[in-house]
Amino acid sequence: MDKDRAKQLQSDFIPNGEWIDISTLEFRRTLPDEVYQCCVRSGHDIQSGPIYCGRVAEWIAFTIKGSVALCGQRTHVPKK
Repeated sequence: MDKDRAKQLQSDFIPNGEWIDISTLEFRRTLPDEVYQCCVRSGHDIQSGPIYCGRVAEWIAFTIKGSVALCGQRTHVPKK
């Protein structure tokens, strides 16, 4: 599946794992056939709890326990 098709299928997203300081990670651009969802917390709902971005990611960093993905829109970008 490519990114354009993945964008059409986007739905609610709740990442799992621990909080991490993204300023310590080394990000790279995602490849055209890599589909990850942005895991930035973008809001909070009184009944549902945290709301996460979930857009198709343009940046990815890998950690010992998994990965961190960012969509590249607004403030959802890696630190320079």
